[in-house]
Amino acid sequence: MHQCNLLRNLDTSTLIHLCGLLPSVIIFTHISLVVAVITISKEVLLEFSMSPYDKGESLSKYVARSLDIIDRSGVEYRINPMGTVLEGDWDEVMAVMKECFETMKKDCDRIAVYAKVDYRKGHSGRLTKKIDSVEESVGRQLKK
Repeated sequence: MHQCNLLRNLDTSTLIHLCGLLPSVIIFTHISLVVAVITISKEVLLEFSMSPYDKGESLSKYVARSLDIIDRSGVEYRINPMGTVLEGDWDEVMAVMKECFETMKKDCDRIAVYAKVDYRKGHSGRLTKKIDSVEESVGRQLKK
């Protein structure tokens, strides 16, 4: 979801300070002393795995196609041996998963999709912050 706030007559140092407080992408447009700040909420973590059931044991080419879609999407993500975790707003991450599904169903007759969603209002950057928090509790870095 996009929010837009118009800030009028602010000096550059104030704008830079405000941008440091925003959790996501910032776009500035200067039009006669009007500055638009657009923030994109990244409150959703979506972990999913998707694979065809009708293509035998070696599925790497199908997984690779999905990872190409994910990588080109611009959404923050991390891969792991059992799936992929995306971070973004609801519509954004669901659209990426849907594109992976639509691509896979073009040449696969049976597809398994496993998905988990973690929504946390007002929080972003959790792809790394959740791991950092656990490591802090343990008192050391863990294997990644």
